[in-house]
Amino acid sequence: FEATNLSEKAFGSLDVSAYKRVMTKWLKSLEKNGWNALFLENHDKPRIISTWGNDKEYWRDCATAFATVYMLMMGTPFIYQGQEIGMINVRFPSITDYPDVAARNFYNLELAKGIKHNELMEIIYMTGRDNARTPMQWDDSLNAGFSTAQQTWIGINPNYVHINVVQQEKDEHSILNFYKRLIRLRKDNDVFIYGIYDLILSNHKQIYGYTRTSDTKRAYILTNLTDRIAEFTLYQGLSSSQLVLTNLLEPIPEHKFTHQ
Repeated sequence: FEATNLSEKAFGSLDVSAYKRVMTKWLKSLEKNGWNALFLENHDKPRIISTWGNDKEYWRDCATAFATVYMLMMGTPFIYQGQEIGMINVRFPSITDYPDVAARNFYNLELAKGIKHNELMEIIYMTGRDNARTPMQWDDSLNAGFSTAQQTWIGINPNYVHINVVQQEKDEHSILNFYKRLIRLRKDNDVFIYGIYDLILSNHKQIYGYTRTSDTKRAYILTNLTDRIAEFTLYQGLSSSQLVLTNLLEPIPEHKFTHQ
């Protein structure tokens, strides 16, 4: 949980350097002694796109970038329900819409101190555990296809009408289909299973770069985890490598790898 706890220190952004340090420490420590459990989300943390990224302008870009950086590391990747379609934090209007006792206790205690309702709700919108507990959004029907009940145990995120499984299955560029390509890439290439992990671009403030190296292959994984264009100097051998996966929708000219 050391990596996911970084969100508690930087709401609405990610300290890329800190994330690299944490992940590299664990990956190198377990290299010959264990096997890592790789994850971004769980039922006790808010949605990763909303806390580390930009769930509006760069919604798809954030979801696919975060997916790439952890799915190709050494270990077993876990995908939390809804993460594969880019589910984001929810903004219910009332504290009574949130069943989580921790959120309610926080709200009531701070309200008694004189903190305003709107200020407290903004904190819950960003940090509340119920952000990751809203029902899975299967389609755009009643209750997002999760239940035929008149009322679910917790409300549905209203964005289910456009963020749902059925819609993304039909879109070849969707977050869901990007996850499928990542899974296929891992399955078809042993370098992503057994290859040695090494951090590259360690001092870069925006890019998380690393290699996976086996006896016969070397894969370069480069992800810009910010909302700004990132540039870097090409590694020897990288310019002649084959691009096998990108989350960019526009084709990348051969000479513009620096802008991936």
